[in-house]
Amino acid sequence: RDLIHIVLSRDLALQTESAAPAELVEEALALVRRGASATQADVKADLPGDLPQVRVDRGRTVRTITSLIFHARKFRDSGDLRLSGESRGSAVVLRLDYAGQPIATDEAQRSLELLYPGSRAGHTLNAVGLGLGVLRAIARQKGGDLNIQVGADGRTALSLSLPVAPR
Repeated sequence: RDLIHIVLSRDLALQTESAAPAELVEEALALVRRGASATQADVKADLPGDLPQVRVDRGRTVRTITSLIFHARKFRDSGDLRLSGESRGSAVVLRLDYAGQPIATDEAQRSLELLYPGSRAGHTLNAVGLGLGVLRAIARQKGGDLNIQVGADGRTALSLSLPVAPR
């Protein structure tokens, strides 16, 4: 639904409010726990208690965090996922780290495009990735951003920036 509003209607309406980052993460983790099997990686959340409140669309932010966790679970090679947070000037950055597959930097950046084309196998297109691109577009609509970094060893970090709420 958000994709339709972003691409076709160009009228994505956000309902912003101030929220504590730890509450948003806890809501997302509760949803993940409900929908996860016991064989999937655990998420270790470690957020400082003194993070400032952020100004976000609560429902969309919780869905974004949840989607990032499911994305990381899908593409992880091994181990648990680690979710941390830090204050960086006018933003709070939530960072999800995991051991994934090594991919080229430019390919990782392309995965953030709204209509990211999957890799070709023969003459057919395997997939069109909407996941991270839609999440990034939504984050940017509310003054934040989404970035990805992939190391040569496959260590991956998804970073969701959320704007700090005015005091």
